[in-house]
Amino acid sequence: MKNFLTYMQDRGSVVDVSEGLSEVSGPVSAYLGFDPTGSSLHVGHLAGILALKKLSLFGHRVVALIGGATGMIGDPSGKSTERVLLDKKTVEENTDSLKKALQRFVPDIEIVDNFSWLGEMPLVDFLRDVAKHFRLGNMLAKDSVKQRLRSDEGMSFTEFSYQLLQAYDFYHLFREKGIFLQIGGSDQWGNITAGIDFIRKNLAKKAHGFTYPLLTDSQGNKLGKTEKGAVWLDANKTSPYELYQYIYGLEDAEMPKVAKLLTLIENKEIEVLLLKLKENPEQVKAYLSQEVVRIVHGDAGVSSAMSITQAMVPGRVSEFTEDSLSVLVDTGFGIEVSRIDIFGKKWADLLVHTGIATSKGEVRRLVDQKGLYINSRVLSSSEEVVSPEDIVFSKYIVVSRGRKKRSVLVVI
Repeated sequence: MKNFLTYMQDRGSVVDVSEGLSEVSGPVSAYLGFDPTGSSLHVGHLAGILALKKLSLFGHRVVALIGGATGMIGDPSGKSTERVLLDKKTVEENTDSLKKALQRFVPDIEIVDNFSWLGEMPLVDFLRDVAKHFRLGNMLAKDSVKQRLRSDEGMSFTEFSYQLLQAYDFYHLFREKGIFLQIGGSDQWGNITAGIDFIRKNLAKKAHGFTYPLLTDSQGNKLGKTEKGAVWLDANKTSPYELYQYIYGLEDAEMPKVAKLLTLIENKEIEVLLLKLKENPEQVKAYLSQEVVRIVHGDAGVSSAMSITQAMVPGRVSEFTEDSLSVLVDTGFGIEVSRIDIFGKKWADLLVHTGIATSKGEVRRLVDQKGLYINSRVLSSSEEVVSPEDIVFSKYIVVSRGRKKRSVLVVI
């Protein structure tokens, strides 16, 4: 463990470590929990997934716990409001999806579901055998609890009991599978130590934990959200191109966390990259964005993301494939227009009607600056009319304004 912890500490990927963990020798068994509150993993999960991956590369046994039971309650850690409770069928469907995703990222991972031991536990047994070992003073002292109790939302007893369930998970895995290390994001330290204490009290044995930094910005807000919602690790929800653009679009100051938490780049290479960040931020951000996409979607995902990114340069529509245009539409660049309404219409009128331009005057200025492209050609006059020849792949017209703004008219 000492080598692993040194490696993680050198890359700034450790927040809390239980006393004595670095002195443990030989391979260990470690687990990380994932509650199936969604049908896919998101970019915020990637730091934990890669922590497991790194443990595995150091020769340790890694286990993922899917919270089939706890997912029906919801972890209050880091939440300002209570989660919407999910029904059992939805949780089961989400659990199946997460299992497949985790096996894709870490092929040798063992996966367990806490519903198999928590789902049928009688309430009275739980209160007698588990809850009696926890003191309200300690539970109320947890940061996640104190923050919620100070809020207008408050905290329900259901959420308050979550740390008992997570502690029992650790106890069960320690006793039944010899798993003595739990890892998690830094907001999980209270829950992890609750499990360590429970194991000590009931089994008179020592368990361990460590946490890694959360993926947050300089204000402490969790990264991984866009206007469209979460940035998913499922290509059907967030395309490789969208993931690339999300990482590339982060502030320069977030790149160290991206490099350390969301890639498998070696520590020495990270040091070199971060030195280059001030001199050539775009190059470093492009490289890191590709590395994240490679981990999530493989080389094919990188090729897809880069082909679309490169084709986004005005005048290079010929480099688009029909599939890449479809991805752009799904990504939010698409605007539907009716075939019978556009032909013979002036481009100035159409661009204002679709919201691509704010006024005809703006269209004229862009035309004068040669800043409007229709597919691969520069629009030469705002008085020019739309024709069937402007359609590519039978249903698309790509409109570019300036160097970066692009829209895809979907002709229906």
